Amino acid sequence: MNNQRREIHLLHIITGLQGGGAERFLLRLIPRLAEEGVTSSVISLTNGGDLDEEFKRAGIEVTCLDLSPGPISLFAIPRLARLIATKQPGIVLTWLHHADLLGTVSSRLAGYRRVIWNLRCSDMFANDHRWSSWPLNKAHSFLSRYPAAIISNSRAGEDFHRKAGYRAKHWEHIPNSIDTDYFSPKSSARDAIRSELGIKNDDKVICHAARAHPMKDHQGFLKAALPVLTKNDSVHVMLAGAGVEAAATEHLTKCPPEVARRVHFLGSRNDMADVYSSADLFCLSSIYGEGFPNVVAEAMACGLPCVATDVGDAARIIGETGRVVPPGKPEMLSAALEEILTMPQNMSNRMGEEARLSIIERYQPKQVVESYVRLFNSILNNGLG
Repeated sequence: MNNQRREIHLLHIITGLQGGGAERFLLRLIPRLAEEGVTSSVISLTNGGDLDEEFKRAGIEVTCLDLSPGPISLFAIPRLARLIATKQPGIVLTWLHHADLLGTVSSRLAGYRRVIWNLRCSDMFANDHRWSSWPLNKAHSFLSRYPAAIISNSRAGEDFHRKAGYRAKHWEHIPNSIDTDYFSPKSSARDAIRSELGIKNDDKVICHAARAHPMKDHQGFLKAALPVLTKNDSVHVMLAGAGVEAAATEHLTKCPPEVARRVHFLGSRNDMADVYSSADLFCLSSIYGEGFPNVVAEAMACGLPCVATDVGDAARIIGETGRVVPPGKPEMLSAALEEILTMPQNMSNRMGEEARLSIIERYQPKQVVESYVRLFNSILNNGLG
């Protein structure tokens, strides 16, 4: 990039450091920004969460406010404002809706107007009908005129928030990046994980990776996958993600033991490239809330064809290298899974190869980091905010 780059200090404010896509992307982004002269510190509104130690091992400064999860505490605003004033950032970058609200109000109270929102979802509010959601949505819409820019990692996310009343000074689309050196096919990992789980080398494996949450629709996924398992005793399912086994118990108790034995729960994993490499097909079953679903792009980078519901930018990411079905339609999801599992091996292999190539061409970390730095410099140079 530019040899005459300026030093920039970013203060990232994020709701928490749980193991979700936004948090993991931030963990990968900060070291790459540092290579371009952008230093970072992080404020987590809640406690450190699952990734706290990983942030610390990466040498990233993290301050936790330890707020209770759930409704926003307006009493935290003065404390957050004091922290922002102490950090003296060049730009405040907020991640996730609660951080957008608290970060914007607190920054203005502290005298900092160079705030950027970083939207990571699409229709999250559309499926939340609690009485408290309406004023929260209105508050976000009202405050959206104040940030210097709003980044969205998906076209679907930008479209949804525009329709929800967001009025940004400047919209910027910056997709997530995928480390295609790390996320790549690994034959040794395939053998090791299959051996660990007692899966034969020539058996077919469907991978699903998501934390337990209604938006991920594990019930819908199991409704789609169990008929496929019942028809073919050489098909297995692997589910990675925290809390998933408890969410799946009801469905598994209703199916024959010989079918239930071929459903493998992996829990939360830090070796997802190995997990993807051990599978033949990846499935995303979410029914709302996704922006740029990292798991789809990661699985594709590992050479897997994907079957996904049409949420967020999943269809844009997959293109012609997999299958996309409407959300909340388990029977259609099941048919798409079976179609790819039963197609000739050379066809599914070619689909997986094309999937990897498409990720390499479109989502390289260097391109994404350059987009962030260009935006930061534009805001600083033009006095926006």
